[in-house]
Amino acid sequence: MTRQQTKRIGYRLFWNVFAFSIVLTFTMTLVRAYVGYQEITSSLLQEIGEIQANDSKIMAESLWLLEDRSLQLQLEGILNRSYIEEVKILDGEEVIAAAGTIRSKKIVQREYRLERNYNNQQIFLGTLVLTAGLDKAREDLLVHPQNLWVTSGSGRFPS
Repeated sequence: MTRQQTKRIGYRLFWNVFAFSIVLTFTMTLVRAYVGYQEITSSLLQEIGEIQANDSKIMAESLWLLEDRSLQLQLEGILNRSYIEEVKILDGEEVIAAAGTIRSKKIVQREYRLERNYNNQQIFLGTLVLTAGLDKAREDLLVHPQNLWVTSGSGRFPS
């Protein structure tokens, strides 16, 4: 093998390894972004479930007692949670109380019945509607690349 052939093989090997490493890095970044987005979505749904389990009872009580200010404060407090963009309480189609506005194109929306037990009967008071935006979750992953880094062996993303 001549020196010229050895040099050409070396260059080809270098560029093949370089191209492979770029493709591998890009693929791993996409996989990490997908996993991160799924994790954010999963934690968002869990948080919505916690709001329904905990806060809906307090809101039902405020509705029952007609405490408008307390109800509004509770709705505004829910808006402080991650990715929640709008919270409202409906009586049929009529909005009883609301806070926030939907800004995202892609949303997750859940509705929960607000009920109160009175004389051993469940009385329907309204519907709690929670809307969370996923656009900010996607933006957080793209703007803050440290969110794509997997911590050493734990498989969890830093917050």
